[in-house]
Amino acid sequence: MLPSPHMTPAQLKAARKKLKARQPDIAAALGVSRNTYQRMEYGQHPISEPVAVYVRAYLLPKHGH
Repeated sequence: MLPSPHMTPAQLKAARKKLKARQPDIAAALGVSRNTYQRMEYGQHPISEPVAVYVRAYLLPKHGH
């Protein structure tokens, strides 16, 4: 598994599940292929800081709002 200081594969998958979204949908929102996104979830491709920031800022609902 390739570690990331920005987001773990488990956190990425949990974010997608929280959104009730499919891998191809999140991949398209992030501008990556479905294969690349899937590899990020499986820990086979590093999760870049921009992807982690985008997921946290734009895909996850804000707490308390």
